[in-house]
Amino acid sequence: MGKILAWLVLICLLPKSPAQNAELDFAGMGARFLRERVGSEAADALPAEVLYAHHCTQLRLGMVELAWPRWRLADKTAAEEFKLTAQALVAAQKRWAEVLALPEAAAGIAKDAQVLEAWIKSWKGPALSKMAQQKPEEAHELMHGLAAPPDVTAAAQSFASRLMDPKVCHWVPKDGQPQRVLLAPRRKDFVELMGYAGRADATLQPVLWNKDATLFTSFWIGSIFVLALEYPPWVFDPKFETCISTNKFEKTGMQQHTLREVLGALHWVCLGEPGDARYFLQSQALLLTIDVCGEANALEGDGERGTSGAQTQPYERFVPGGDPNGGTLPPIPAAPFDSLRENHWREGKGADHFAVPLRKGQKTAQKAMIKDRPAKLDPVLARDPNAHFLLSTADGVERAIVTAPFLGSATANKPYPPHALLVDYREFFRAYRTAFFHWLATESDPKNPKACAERRRTLAHKLAEDRSKSFEALVQEVYGEPLSGSDGSKPSLEWRFLEWLGKGKS
Repeated sequence: MGKILAWLVLICLLPKSPAQNAELDFAGMGARFLRERVGSEAADALPAEVLYAHHCTQLRLGMVELAWPRWRLADKTAAEEFKLTAQALVAAQKRWAEVLALPEAAAGIAKDAQVLEAWIKSWKGPALSKMAQQKPEEAHELMHGLAAPPDVTAAAQSFASRLMDPKVCHWVPKDGQPQRVLLAPRRKDFVELMGYAGRADATLQPVLWNKDATLFTSFWIGSIFVLALEYPPWVFDPKFETCISTNKFEKTGMQQHTLREVLGALHWVCLGEPGDARYFLQSQALLLTIDVCGEANALEGDGERGTSGAQTQPYERFVPGGDPNGGTLPPIPAAPFDSLRENHWREGKGADHFAVPLRKGQKTAQKAMIKDRPAKLDPVLARDPNAHFLLSTADGVERAIVTAPFLGSATANKPYPPHALLVDYREFFRAYRTAFFHWLATESDPKNPKACAERRRTLAHKLAEDRSKSFEALVQEVYGEPLSGSDGSKPSLEWRFLEWLGKGKS
């Protein structure tokens, strides 16, 4: 299926109800979808490329091409979601350029983005609804359908050509094509698309036609990334007409969810298998989301991309260090939706890049060390007041201290905390890695902020140019010191970060 046609499954961390064990007629859903949405009786004869080209409206925005189901263009709420999604992706790519490109090139991209943002803001619902009436054989490019003025089309072309130029941003899709993203506005759209996908490509059935698939938030049909804009509901709905809104807790929840997912897909098509750069890339997606939305509190799930058709459950490949093959965790039950969104490591929702909750975690761990010091803890680590963080269950009944390092190969043989604390450990590590890479990009050289930004850019460029070297080796080249170490007795970036964190005010 080609080098990028493997499957990525990002699974929401939601509880599974017994009702989800019921058999579901995915084949029937796919046939219904084609009959009612596409008007086709040839259920197995409509390739994904045709569905995308003739039954969706496309909009090219830099490295991304958004596709919106034509049958949802007349939906006023969905049309507004399309507008917000497009605005967020333009803003994210503008920031992408500021991080990766030289200032002069980034300024040109920003000017193009400004023109595009103003045009997207001017969209009117009736004009979008009119496009829903087009015939399949007609052009479905949104700029054509809305008669975008010449300055907008010119800005769109310039925006795309600059961002797709390897000499400008270095991180570009390897095949030279924009990442296609098919948005599923309603939960029913998403599940029916899974039914269709299994009929269009039988090899997808083991991934998508099973009881767990109703919890997914994204999947791939070939090189097309399909993204749900709603979460599955608490209680299983066999008609898939109910959902949990991605905006349930934040006004920008949908944009946060979309950016993190789409940026993750972009990182894959630009760089391939992340290896020990996995957590760097995950953090970059969150940092860009914070830059655009002011926070990052969308629900997240872990997943794997592979060619076997298999999919992994949350936490199976989560490890606290840079090597994703360093260990596996036992399967654990998902935490309640609300508790994840309100987890203590998410205090402030990322507006401060999680520095405040991490500092509080340090302070509570310092107090807990007096009574609950971990057994067999190295004396050097035990004396370091900044090295420890306190985990706890949502009810506070179970607690445990975890100790640095959390990054790089030094973590390979570290034990995991007790089973009941794995959800909190994951949330801690999400906050920790994001805060660390923000510090690295902004404050690792406090007397020279420009040098911090330049080193971040250099590291990103090296990662794109030479995948034969480990991420840790590239960090050593760029920063002149190791990513981490077994303790703080020798200089390393992680231990300098811990010291900086401990000196801050929460």
